Amino acid sequence: MRDERGETLVEVLVALGIITVVASALVGVVVTSMGNTRFSKDQNQATQYAQEGMEIVRQKRDDGYVAFRNIATGTYCLDGGSTILDPDCTAANVGSYLRKVTITQDGCDTDVANVTVTVSWQDSKCPAANAFCHTSRLESCLSSVNPVPTL
Repeated sequence: MRDERGETLVEVLVALGIITVVASALVGVVVTSMGNTRFSKDQNQATQYAQEGMEIVRQKRDDGYVAFRNIATGTYCLDGGSTILDPDCTAANVGSYLRKVTITQDGCDTDVANVTVTVSWQDSKCPAANAFCHTSRLESCLSSVNPVPTL
């Protein structure tokens, strides 16, 4: 009987070691999964902001194609809730996201503007505290001639 007591203690220690290893692996999987879920959510939100930005630019084109054609080539900020293209673009302007619109006249073809909407964000995976290291980008060619024929 005395020999069995020692074996039982060893068995309990081995079982505790196995449980600890399995629990640590499960915690690692859950933490990684939560991080991936957060990244996916941020990426989806950024894509929605980029689509919204493209629709705003498209609406600007539809409302006044002459004014749209005269917009200077460059990169602009498009703040959340605004339709104004602002040339000063350095900080988050749509919640914690940074939305920029780049317009190049005749970038696709004659009388066709190349429009790129870029939405960037940062998280704990970014190397610097203020670096927007993740990006969602939409690009489209928009005609700068009257898209709606007059009657």
